[in-house]
Amino acid sequence: PMGGSVLLEFTNAVNYGMYYPFALIFLTIPFAGAFCEEWNSGVCLYLLHPMSKRRYTMYHVGISAFSGGAAYALGTAVFLALLCFRYPFFDGEYIGNYNMNGMGKLLSQGEYSLYVAGILLLFFLYGFMAGGIASAVSSFITNRYVVAVAPYFLYRSYIEIVKQVGLPDRFRPDYLLISKGDLPYSPGQLIIIDLLFAIVTMLLCGFLFQMNLKRRLENEKD
Repeated sequence: PMGGSVLLEFTNAVNYGMYYPFALIFLTIPFAGAFCEEWNSGVCLYLLHPMSKRRYTMYHVGISAFSGGAAYALGTAVFLALLCFRYPFFDGEYIGNYNMNGMGKLLSQGEYSLYVAGILLLFFLYGFMAGGIASAVSSFITNRYVVAVAPYFLYRSYIEIVKQVGLPDRFRPDYLLISKGDLPYSPGQLIIIDLLFAIVTMLLCGFLFQMNLKRRLENEKD
């Protein structure tokens, strides 16, 4: 009854709600717990016969990451589409309520479609890393339920550390990945920074997964 727009409601959900932190749990559901099932059932040992540990790692971490990214980006697209049935896409009356930093600079230029595309790309990278991290955790703890909530609890621990340290917005990965806060970067710079961060994170996740897989196999032989 007070009016609004699709982008305004979406901005409020991201900036003031639990939209993206709580989404971390749902992003792990598609595939992140697959290794838990394969290891606990003994299927993992049979699957490793026709492929190397490296290929097996790439398969698990890669699919978990891509499924997490797709779940978040497509889920957000559906959320925005549903809002279109209730609100106009953009209303200049509420221009002061938007974050015009980072990806939001596209809004000030009237590039609303590019803004949504950029946000969906950032959300894909957000889910991409969440899925990869969950897959890496599954190599440590083969309990599907623990793996499902691990990214969220890691995120909450990270937030408490950031609060104590007082890290500026421009250095906070959680802000960079959703274009939140006071960011001095252009949309292009923000995408490049997030891409580099995603690549480094996935390389680390792959290394941890393969290292723990090797350890588990050695212990199995003993």
